[in-house]
Amino acid sequence: MQQLFLSPGSKYRLARSLIALYPPHHTYIEPYAGGAACFWRKTASPVEVLNDFDPQVVQAYQVVQNATNDELTRLAEMNWTVSPETFAACQPPDPDPIINAYRFIYRRRASRACHESVLLRNRVGLVLPVARHLGEQRQRLKGVRLTQGDAEEVIIENDRAGVFMFVDPPWPGYYKKWQHFSMDTMTRLIELLSNIKHARFMWAESPMILPMVEHRLPSWRTQEMVRISSGWDNVQRERREVVFTNYD
Repeated sequence: MQQLFLSPGSKYRLARSLIALYPPHHTYIEPYAGGAACFWRKTASPVEVLNDFDPQVVQAYQVVQNATNDELTRLAEMNWTVSPETFAACQPPDPDPIINAYRFIYRRRASRACHESVLLRNRVGLVLPVARHLGEQRQRLKGVRLTQGDAEEVIIENDRAGVFMFVDPPWPGYYKKWQHFSMDTMTRLIELLSNIKHARFMWAESPMILPMVEHRLPSWRTQEMVRISSGWDNVQRERREVVFTNYD
């Protein structure tokens, strides 16, 4: 299923490969949801939780989840054609939740690397593929628990049997909205995951994390995924992700 918006460092190109490695579970949680690439492509679980530190991420999901038919039509009929003028108009927040969600989704989809501040020029004139998917996205979000808060608290509170967490934290310094997330935070997350007793988790991360992880958590299962993708400059590059799990 088409996801509502993307995020910097999104796993959408790897999502299906990652989902194939998911263990059986009853409760599915993304503590660092962002664009939730895997959530949108996986089969629904009996209980699902999407959490994010960014209130705009959570608000966008809530607006679609709770929208009436008229409200969803209003969102669908907004201007989704990429232009410098519309991109600039979508920068400031708006007190109307629907307009604010529209502006956030537009910025994410029309910007370079989903950073929201620089227009991706090769998309000018294109119509962003949002309107036609809103109905099925509302249905997919039905019953999903949406929370805005500290991912570490979510992980701690849900360490129980039957829970599976897909852990995809921000990389420190990569994006202006992630200034709260530092290498100290990453170290704390590693320690936190090392103490998980009952839940199962998967963590997909840049290979840059390996020196911090390998000597600390030798019991984790580790594998590498490689993909070829092109960035905003349309240059193809080989990208690698290391996948850690606490299960076979």
